[in-house]
Amino acid sequence: MLGTLSRFDMAGAVYNGVQTARDGEGSLTGSAIYAVEIFDAATSKLLSAFVTKQYPSPYDIKASVGPLAAAEIGIDKGADALVAQFK
Repeated sequence: MLGTLSRFDMAGAVYNGVQTARDGEGSLTGSAIYAVEIFDAATSKLLSAFVTKQYPSPYDIKASVGPLAAAEIGIDKGADALVAQFK
């Protein structure tokens, strides 16, 4: 609730506006740290590793409502970034 209200508060609106322009993390939002290791099953050799911190846009109001909304969006963005790495 407080995260949602910070989007409309004068100071929060300015801060979140700057963070949106920078593609940064907003105030009072959640995030997810996404880590993946891909191994060759036959040799147990590490083929690729990927670690990222993902968060919703500061003005994604839907992501600020609900206990895990921001984390779910972060996981979706992390999965998309992992797939993009293999293209």
